[in-house]
Amino acid sequence: MFGSGDLDVFFADMGVICVAGGQTATVLLDAPGEGIDLSSLAQVSGVDYAITYKTSALSLMTTRMQITVDGVRYQVTSIDPLDDGQISKAKLKKL
Repeated sequence: MFGSGDLDVFFADMGVICVAGGQTATVLLDAPGEGIDLSSLAQVSGVDYAITYKTSALSLMTTRMQITVDGVRYQVTSIDPLDDGQISKAKLKKL
């Protein structure tokens, strides 16, 4: 894994700005689409929004909090630390 000093470089390349709880950080935004085939009834699709971020940079962020990512409003639905806890992933609902 990375050292804590490498995390800023990791997020800088493809990151976008997130504002949450008065804190601003560069995060990675994921918006993968998923299609669900309901047999012959219908084809349903959706998007699962999530951000990956340096845990200490958004330490005040909580579930149910409204945040902005790249200028778009979202609500945080869950927060999970990854690996050693220096990086976390938050699932989002677009508002």
